[in-house]
Amino acid sequence: MIETGTPRHGVIIREHKNWNTKTIYNNGHVMHIYRRQPKVLRFQSPMLNDFNQHLCGGWSMTDIGDEKEATVRQLLLGKKPFACLSFWPDRHSDAVDAQHRLLSAGLVTDLRKRAMHSGHMIWDLLACHNMRVKDIGDLRALEADFDEWFISGFLGEEISAFADQKLSSFFDGWDSPPLPLWLTGLILGYPVENTMSLYLE
Repeated sequence: MIETGTPRHGVIIREHKNWNTKTIYNNGHVMHIYRRQPKVLRFQSPMLNDFNQHLCGGWSMTDIGDEKEATVRQLLLGKKPFACLSFWPDRHSDAVDAQHRLLSAGLVTDLRKRAMHSGHMIWDLLACHNMRVKDIGDLRALEADFDEWFISGFLGEEISAFADQKLSSFFDGWDSPPLPLWLTGLILGYPVENTMSLYLE
């Protein structure tokens, strides 16, 4: 067993004969279990990591603190390709400050107002590195990983369709209409093995 973090907190990987199981714990509580993950991946990128998965919005890790600040740091450190941060209207100045920090580091940003279903307004700060999808990592290696774990040709046409797309193009529609799951995971910096597990679910 490979453990990062203290027991029953953080990421714990259990190795089986033909695959791994990754469990995310938060102070003893199971946040998610990713089953049937490949033991070895060809695709590698410093922009994909479990810390980004903690920032997915689906759960909150008690030791991260300010998730918006943690997300900004991941972007600034080159450990996350793309993010969307939402701020309540009374936190507009925080959004502007975060935008200035990201712009100063050479990232591409867009700060826009959005109406919620409740009728309230919210500020969305979209930010990404000035790069294309194919710059995140070797997409042929990614395709080979999926081919080995699923059916050959699983991603072939989709990879060709998105490889040259600039990350900033996803500012308009990164979640609506939904992108393919592999692409959403890739641009948000989630581990490939986690995305594979979600496909199997």
